[in-house]
Amino acid sequence: MHTPTPMTDEELLKAIRTEVERAGEQQDDRDTNRTEAADYFYARLPAAPAGEENADRSTIVSTDVGDAVEAVLAEIVPAFSGQAPVEFVPFGPEDEAQSDIETRAVNYVAASAGAFMALNAAVKDALLRRAGVLKVFWEKKATVEYESRSGLDPQLLPELLQEGDGQAVEIVSAEFGDDGTVNGTIRRYTRTSKPRIEAVPLDEFLIDGNVGKPVADEARFLGHRRPMMRTELVQLGFDPNVVYALEPYRGNDSSSTSARARAGSDTDYETGHESTTFVMVVEAYYTVDRDGDGIAELLRAVTAGGAEGTDELLLAEPWDTQPFCVGVPYLGLYSWDGISLFDKLRSVQDGKTGLLRNLLDASERNVRQRIGAVDRQVNMDDLLTSVMGGVVRMKEAGAVVPLPNVEIPPQLINVLNYLDEVRRDKGGGAIDTAAQAQALAGDTAHGLERMMSAAEQVNAMVAKNLAETMLKPLYAKLHALLRKYWQGPVSMRAAGQWQQAMPSQWQPRDELVVSMGMSVGERTRRTAALQAVMAAQTAALQQGQRGVLVDLPQVYAALIDIGRMSGLPAPEQYWINPASPEAQQAAAQAAQAAQQQTAMQAQAMQAQLQVPIQMEQIKAQAALQKEQMQVQLDAITAALKHMEAMFAQRVKLVDVETKVDAQDAAAEIDLMQLTSPPVQPALPGMQPAPPMQPGMPAPGGLQ
Repeated sequence: MHTPTPMTDEELLKAIRTEVERAGEQQDDRDTNRTEAADYFYARLPAAPAGEENADRSTIVSTDVGDAVEAVLAEIVPAFSGQAPVEFVPFGPEDEAQSDIETRAVNYVAASAGAFMALNAAVKDALLRRAGVLKVFWEKKATVEYESRSGLDPQLLPELLQEGDGQAVEIVSAEFGDDGTVNGTIRRYTRTSKPRIEAVPLDEFLIDGNVGKPVADEARFLGHRRPMMRTELVQLGFDPNVVYALEPYRGNDSSSTSARARAGSDTDYETGHESTTFVMVVEAYYTVDRDGDGIAELLRAVTAGGAEGTDELLLAEPWDTQPFCVGVPYLGLYSWDGISLFDKLRSVQDGKTGLLRNLLDASERNVRQRIGAVDRQVNMDDLLTSVMGGVVRMKEAGAVVPLPNVEIPPQLINVLNYLDEVRRDKGGGAIDTAAQAQALAGDTAHGLERMMSAAEQVNAMVAKNLAETMLKPLYAKLHALLRKYWQGPVSMRAAGQWQQAMPSQWQPRDELVVSMGMSVGERTRRTAALQAVMAAQTAALQQGQRGVLVDLPQVYAALIDIGRMSGLPAPEQYWINPASPEAQQAAAQAAQAAQQQTAMQAQAMQAQLQVPIQMEQIKAQAALQKEQMQVQLDAITAALKHMEAMFAQRVKLVDVETKVDAQDAAAEIDLMQLTSPPVQPALPGMQPAPPMQPGMPAPGGLQ
């Protein structure tokens, strides 16, 4: 009976070396496919038949594979940008806000960690070479910077040499100047710690060949084998003495051939100094029983040196999760990689290349027409000299005759068109978009939409496959990394406001939902449907159905979805969430203002009801005042008339007094007083004038 025992470092290195060799052997056929795929992408293949390279024959190569990859990539990349393509599922209704914050935080960190460029490279690799690989990890790296200072006040040296978090400062050189200042150079070591997302080329990726689906977590052995400079290893914290003793990498194996093919040029691993010399390094994630308890556990091991990178064991430590995510555009049959556009379109590029070469050769022969000449009857120097209007000397007529032109069969064009249709059917709706639009220009809108929708479904499936196989594990692993390593809050801008999340306080989340995978046409149709929903919501609100059929949260959700379907990266910043504290406060203020307005309107209505009563009262008071004024006016008029009569009589008295003597005047005055009318009452509040007595002076001082 065998009893498990702990593994020594030598035994672990031997086991890793065996896994690397097996993974490399299983990748040999795939390396051939990947090398050819890169050559087809760069239009280096198919090559001209042997012996025809310099036979004045066309060497044109059709670019169907490269065009298809770029076209499909351009259509599905918008599905990976803008809104968060993957969302974390809340544990319950009370967790919806927290799950949304975590989704935003992870998406924000992913963008700053290089997710966009890594996704583009990995998706292109998947479309061209059957699978794309992403690596999400926490990088701890040391960098060195030199700072030269001159004319520095010596009192500022302590502040300059102060070491911050993760920093170390050394004085390289220093001297005092004549003016008492310091001139010198300092060296600052800084150790950074941050999340990283990068694409792993397939020729650098090692995986256990027994994996039957594109799920890297199920592999027994995974590795990233690549040439690294010695200085990079030292920056990662490895012992310089061990690193500089490793055998350098010369780059003459099969993996370097695949790397040169994808790079489009030869890769030179020769450098001018040993610090930048390349060393083959393997970063392995190996599930093996090292501690001898009978249960295999995940280890992270780093080996380096030699052509395979397994000469020395630099690091071996227990680990929690491996960092790789494998994505495939078209699922294969029980394999960790899938089917590529190169696999689908290789025959098309081969066929079109041969037809195009024949077509160009025939066109060239027709342009440069062949001439027949009777031997010894033509001056060959004249015939072979191409001079405009030149003379060809002949001994007899008809010694020079044109040979019949090579006719281009019309079936050749039909075959080219057929191959284009095959390319479009295999590659999806993104290929030949302009040709499709021209062909469907006369169709009805409904028919055009149906045909384009059917063509886009292939690429929608590609985007969905990549999202499920690559993006979901990427977000799950990044979420775990933030919980483990991120110190302090994550500050991000959302909905026009800055928010903070604390990853160290998050709970593990395993449930994610993919919210992307739509093509441009699908986004357009969904946007139109959302706009119709918005119109119906607006009509319902105008008809008084608020709170019965629709409310502000539903309108807000429709607005946000329209923004997301339109490709806006953060549509929340253009609207205020009705559930936010700001919106609740604004709603309360609006309700209070509405109550005040209602009260004011009620007061106004009450005042309007009082107006007729007040008007009647005013009319009655006015009529009474009018009657009183009329009585006063009549009294004043009568008083004025009486005064006028009295004044006229007194004027007459004055005339009489001037005509007669005093006696006659007195007698006549007495007589007039006796015959005068009775005295009328004066104005209200006035006393009647006393009767004129004999001998009294007349009014106005008249005598």
